[in-house]
Amino acid sequence: MAKVVCKPCLQIAIATGYGTELILTDEICKKVIEDKIVPEFKKGNFYNGTKKCCVGLNRKVEVAAVAIANVTYE
Repeated sequence: MAKVVCKPCLQIAIATGYGTELILTDEICKKVIEDKIVPEFKKGNFYNGTKKCCVGLNRKVEVAAVAIANVTYE
């Protein structure tokens, strides 16, 4: 997974990798960008925006991992 920020371009993107694309969908990544990164970046808090992005994405992956671990096969 890669998080790309182009400050002069005013563009942000999250590229998921093989294995995470089913968990971190485009919609989830867009929501993390809009809710976590953009508000912090607008305040000039680039470190906090990046940190909140990482924490938000990690939580999504953790929730999915727990859900998968709790699946029982019969």
